[in-house]
Amino acid sequence: TGAVTTTISAKLAQTVSLFDFLTAAQITDVQAGTISVDCAAGIQAALNSGAAAVYAPAYNYRVSSGITIPGQCSLYSTGFQPTNPPSGCRFTFDLAVATCVTMGGASATDQSCSIKGVSILRAAGSIPAGSIGLMNQNTYATTIEDVAVMRHSIGLNFKMNATGSAGICCMINRAWTGAISDAHAVFDSWPEARFNQCRFGMNGSGDLACNEYLRIQGGTSNAAGGPDSLFFTNCQFNQGVNSGTNWMSFKNFLVGSSSVGGLYSFSQCYIEDNVHGIFSDATWVTGNGAFASVLQFMFDNCVFNPNTNTFQFLNLNVGTQINNMTIANSQIKCAFTYAGTAQINTLTVTNTQFLGAVSLTGVSNSVAILGDNQYGNGVTLAGAWSSLNVIGGGITG
Repeated sequence: TGAVTTTISAKLAQTVSLFDFLTAAQITDVQAGTISVDCAAGIQAALNSGAAAVYAPAYNYRVSSGITIPGQCSLYSTGFQPTNPPSGCRFTFDLAVATCVTMGGASATDQSCSIKGVSILRAAGSIPAGSIGLMNQNTYATTIEDVAVMRHSIGLNFKMNATGSAGICCMINRAWTGAISDAHAVFDSWPEARFNQCRFGMNGSGDLACNEYLRIQGGTSNAAGGPDSLFFTNCQFNQGVNSGTNWMSFKNFLVGSSSVGGLYSFSQCYIEDNVHGIFSDATWVTGNGAFASVLQFMFDNCVFNPNTNTFQFLNLNVGTQINNMTIANSQIKCAFTYAGTAQINTLTVTNTQFLGAVSLTGVSNSVAILGDNQYGNGVTLAGAWSSLNVIGGGITG
């Protein structure tokens, strides 16, 4: 009842459910949990129905092909459980599917959409190289919340077109990735992603040896493009078994790009694995463009905890420049070495404990400020500096 009366059937029709678009045989299979009947066409039909929100009842669905969440559409479920294995609403994609879920797409132009309460899984078998669990492409102000992404080559992929003319900003709350064979998250020319309370790597068995947790790559011809501006707050990077090679990598720079820059910020994060910290390849050097540097990196109230203190927090190509790096109130339980060929444009480290050896070699007019740190295995300073300040702190080893 109300100002306008309605029937029960009309009221129920105001909520679009996946079950409205599946056959009786598909619904029976979904409810039984046998995942032998393909639901891909019905799921995509629901998403293309024009509804602003599509509800997925909390069952396991077999999906034989990739699905796309179009602009102005939200896919959501209830009862999300990121257990190992996940429960609640699960989309189990056939093994050979290249990209499982796409938000937006290659032809999208600044459209917003969202996904919430869904686990994106892949059937058993050898994970195809380059396969993607969840791709966010060319969208504007999208949200990803309570999502688990397991058994893919790349877990999360954020991508903007090469001209940088579509897409900005994605908010990610409580995302979980595991059993990743290449990279947990890739930022390919993407500007601005903000992560909160996320976990990369399972808390237990099932994880695979991978190349990195985070990969930054690409570039666009638009000065407002990406990759840039990544924010991580209260996140954990920790595989239950096996290891990644690097925690964070800068790779495959688009030579001539005018847009790579921004801020890479980590606050209240914990990284535990047999990994090096920040890696860069031979494309990420100043000779390829002024923005090809580790630019505006901030690491505050964080712990980097590899198994031994001989691992390197900085695993950079010799031509990669440190450009405004700040580390504060943290623990880095491994070595910290910079001996590159590029000038350090301000390295500031305060109130931080190092368990491994620290060694910095300045070039030309390098600038470093080291204040009230603890060096558990010694500190070595060499090279050329226009300003070098070492203030307080204990030095042992």
